Amino acid sequence: MIIKKSEDKSMDRSFGLQTIHDAWFEEYKALRDDILHRVQLQVQIIVFIAIISGASIPLVFKIVDSGLFIVFLLISPIYFIAGWLYFEQDVFLTQAATYLNSVLRPKIIQSLSDENIGEKLDNDSIFYWEIFRNRILFGDLKKRLFIYLMTLFRIMATTGPGLASILGFIYYVSINSSTRRLWTGVEFFLLLFDIFLAFIILFLALKVIICYKKISIE
Repeated sequence: MIIKKSEDKSMDRSFGLQTIHDAWFEEYKALRDDILHRVQLQVQIIVFIAIISGASIPLVFKIVDSGLFIVFLLISPIYFIAGWLYFEQDVFLTQAATYLNSVLRPKIIQSLSDENIGEKLDNDSIFYWEIFRNRILFGDLKKRLFIYLMTLFRIMATTGPGLASILGFIYYVSINSSTRRLWTGVEFFLLLFDIFLAFIILFLALKVIICYKKISIE
């Protein structure tokens, strides 16, 4: 009778652990699916930027011919907002990866260690990818330089056309200053707004680098 109760408790405990493990696995899959979805969204944003950039090239000549240079400042926010959305996905990506590596992974390792009669599993025994990637990206100065350059490229790919529009506005207004006012109130406001958006994106990009580095703090 005592043996039977002991077996029942053992079976209940095994069932409970299996249920917990299944829940953790489902949570892991849900987060990985969310990460994949956001990566796909980033690709779509890049495609959108490429299409808008291609369509804007003929528009540039019309703007220069017509003298409506303010249109440059109206185009810029499109790129900056797209860049904002792009790097916002990165923030969510790094948050999800941080949770998987710093919260969920230790729980699973500890649970599996307890199941193995107290035998502690090695830290690299499961879900080691984020720690491995951290060493690849931030292991030494050369590796850190690579991710900084990669981030700079992404900034230019998403917001470069917007910055070019601002520079185009400043250039054409300057060379035509003899035939028009240097700045109008609306133009000055739009210019400040565009610069504000550009700094927001720069802030997000720097935050992404910091978040990537914090993902796998051991």
